[in-house]
Amino acid sequence: MLLLPILVLACTVSQGEAPADEEADTATESPVLSEAPATPGTPVTGDGPRLAVVLVVDQMRADYLDRFAHLFDGGFARLLASGAVFTDAHHDHAVTSTAPGHATIATGTFPATHGIVANDFFDRNEDRSVYSGLDEEAPLLGFPDAAGRSPRRLRREGLADWLKGSYSSGKVVSVALKDRSAIMMGGHRPDLAYWYRAAARGLVTSRYYADDHPAWLATLGLPVLIEEFYREGWDRSREIEVYDASREDDFPGEYREGFRTFPYVFSEREGMADEDSGGPGPGFYDFLPYTPLGDDVVFTFAMRAVQEEALGADETPDVLFIGASSADYIGHRWGPYSQEVQDYYLRLDRRLGEFFHFLDEQIGPDGWILVLSADHGATPMPEELARRGVEDARRVPSRERRAARQAAVSRAAEMAGLEEEPEIRWISGAIVRGDLDRESLDAFTAALARELASVEFYDTAFTAIQIADVDPRSTGLAGRFRRSWSRDRSADVFVHLKPNHLVGSDAASHGTANDADSHVPMVFMGPGVVAGRYDGPVRTVDLAPTMAAMLGLPIPEDLDGRVLEDVIERD
Repeated sequence: MLLLPILVLACTVSQGEAPADEEADTATESPVLSEAPATPGTPVTGDGPRLAVVLVVDQMRADYLDRFAHLFDGGFARLLASGAVFTDAHHDHAVTSTAPGHATIATGTFPATHGIVANDFFDRNEDRSVYSGLDEEAPLLGFPDAAGRSPRRLRREGLADWLKGSYSSGKVVSVALKDRSAIMMGGHRPDLAYWYRAAARGLVTSRYYADDHPAWLATLGLPVLIEEFYREGWDRSREIEVYDASREDDFPGEYREGFRTFPYVFSEREGMADEDSGGPGPGFYDFLPYTPLGDDVVFTFAMRAVQEEALGADETPDVLFIGASSADYIGHRWGPYSQEVQDYYLRLDRRLGEFFHFLDEQIGPDGWILVLSADHGATPMPEELARRGVEDARRVPSRERRAARQAAVSRAAEMAGLEEEPEIRWISGAIVRGDLDRESLDAFTAALARELASVEFYDTAFTAIQIADVDPRSTGLAGRFRRSWSRDRSADVFVHLKPNHLVGSDAASHGTANDADSHVPMVFMGPGVVAGRYDGPVRTVDLAPTMAAMLGLPIPEDLDGRVLEDVIERD
């Protein structure tokens, strides 16, 4: 059997959607956790599976399953052949970012309910911008001066908490490269929650979760795998002919010129080598998430946790959350049609095949279930879309967006009769600062929404007052914004980017309610799952209650999602 080398990196890097202000924050109180959710589910077959795996591939577009299907021969091939594949799964909220996506998948509720409305948001109770996973009362183990992390800002329980409320001996492990991914998936009381930190050269956790690392972690050390990958570099894993599923290797707009084509030789790259040993240095550990090695770290930790924490070893069900975050880093830098993204998914296919084989041997093929999804999709680079015949594709320089926003603010202030322009903070929309009375604020935000809606690259804008009046069950763009809206954490004015438009210099991005960003894979696999292709519309809020039903867990009655009954084989 093929197994990944067992490793851990003791280590956050500058991530694709980094916190706006990591250090300036105040922790909020933890939500009150119930002893158990309300309505019981029904086990799939017999006593049900002993381990449930929730795999979230960051920035995975749904079309990758079809586009690369003829090249898959590992885990993705198995999922497509024996899983319940939903072809029309969407995030049904407007702000499609990492933290909201993972929290939505884990809790079965929308951001308006679970409170994680964006990676960063303006907390009106604290009168400051905050990072979704930041908690200054929960310092990182071994890094007391680093910004702390915890799920205290997450206002809902999730699948992990439902398990803990039902089985005191049930175990929950959550691991990802991104802290916000591991934190939001793991819920409020996991046994282990780990994420990557470049300064630590490996995986870390915070004192919210534990006072010390598990004993088995200390036995892992710095793996040979990292040294080998660093010295060998990153090259195509398959023969070059199969990459005709993607564009040419050197394409303007990918990453930075001089470092956007295979092979990537890290040992020859300035700043990546350790000056003394010649091995991987700080620059390489910063860059590690932007390579497939990032997922090697995560999956190897996950496999070791299955062994050492005895996940799936008894009749009490356990849950393992895995966040494959390198997909997002690579996608942002090279884009969906790049050979780098294709190579990433070919490698992930084989890695999943090894992981599934490991679970078959460790737990038994009838002892585990798995669901695959993504926290969001991605909008490709407009230059590539234009070449493919998309007429309305356009890249918007950041300076043009800044100028358009400022002009809109100036015109709105004049239209509202204000003597001077209010201070505006742009965090998932416009947040108006200052001492405006209610009448002046309403007049200004209404005018600002009208002005922003007239900007060439926006297709609409809403005020918070308008969004608050929308029925949360509404379809369309207003409904999606309502499901992303929180009275004390959201902007005063929301804007929405037109489809096929991209702001800034990334090779791909996300964050809108457009199909490219909201359409994600959803595949269930395991004993008791009715395999097949399901073409009807489903939403990511349906994932957690469906997994809970398969595990026989009580399911809260006030979820935004529903159990996908058709995929569950009943006795």
